[in-house]
Amino acid sequence: MRNIASKIIKNKSSNTFSSRVFVGRDSNGKQLFKYLTKPSEKELRSAIREVEQQIEDGTYQASEGARIGPMIDKWFELNESRLSPTTARVYKFYLHRFKIFFGGMKLSSITSTHVKEFLKILRDGGKLGEKQLRKQSGTSQLKQYCVLNMILEEFLKGKNPCRDVKAPVKDRPEMIILTVNEFKKVKEHVKNTRDELTILLAAACGMRLGEVYGLRWQDIDFKNELIKIRNTMVKVDKEYIQKKPKSKSGIRDIIAGDEILGLLKRYQKTKGVISGLVIQDDYPDRCSKRYETVIKKLGLPKTRFHDLRHYRATRMLAAGIPDILTSQQLGHSDVSMTKRYQHNTADIISNSKSKIKKLL
Repeated sequence: MRNIASKIIKNKSSNTFSSRVFVGRDSNGKQLFKYLTKPSEKELRSAIREVEQQIEDGTYQASEGARIGPMIDKWFELNESRLSPTTARVYKFYLHRFKIFFGGMKLSSITSTHVKEFLKILRDGGKLGEKQLRKQSGTSQLKQYCVLNMILEEFLKGKNPCRDVKAPVKDRPEMIILTVNEFKKVKEHVKNTRDELTILLAAACGMRLGEVYGLRWQDIDFKNELIKIRNTMVKVDKEYIQKKPKSKSGIRDIIAGDEILGLLKRYQKTKGVISGLVIQDDYPDRCSKRYETVIKKLGLPKTRFHDLRHYRATRMLAAGIPDILTSQQLGHSDVSMTKRYQHNTADIISNSKSKIKKLL
């Protein structure tokens, strides 16, 4: 192992021993040093050997002494290309909070206590800079913790203080989905309206709202009775854009029934178009608000447009469709996610009673 430490200096005023270790060069060729101070020469030499060994092994992180603000910006610059526009926008919001709380601290100075204090502000609704935060949900806390953990893990590796902090618990609110009869009321109410197609594409095909608004006529295979998900609409800042699904599982062929295909044919004939987007002159957020208005007007349990995907997953469960096929149709990356979308409804329990009674 080569000696890359400067000479050891005894500090008479503090009765300590100091040295510096050359740890590399920055992107401009400037030499970088790690400064060490210990109460005894023996401890200092041990610390020097530890740093030298890390450098030899390739595990030393030269960024430890850097301020967290610039490193957060650097992390985003290096990782932005792999993020969807929506995710990037959310991450920017989180990163702004990190920079406010941790200020000009060095990466190596951040401890698990600092991380816990930051999470406490989120949990209790404390003050962050000049802004008073509202209490954050467990899900929101977890998301911000995960992003902070990714950043610190990339620059600090095994010294990441988040490793010693228990991750916040994601909220698990009781999921309410419409019953078959309740959905029939919705279906009847929106018949021959602008929302009929969007709602049926979600409930009968399990399509996400962005996928509904990203659907193009070229993606509909009437001959083979398939709807091909190859495009989605997302909101970036205040603008909507078209893009490919962010995951491989999102790219899929959905088996479409006669009713939805018939509706699409009638819709196409009425509009007189054979290319471009199926739904035009409308946006996802408007549709979501109209759906919630319909639910309220009909006096049905409060549900979101996204919950129609839960409705679809549950109806497929009731029909005995294999989970692996349901997962593929919904565009989930694994079956465990699909399980969260399936719910024991009264009709499923009723239809299963006789089978359960016969089991030994």
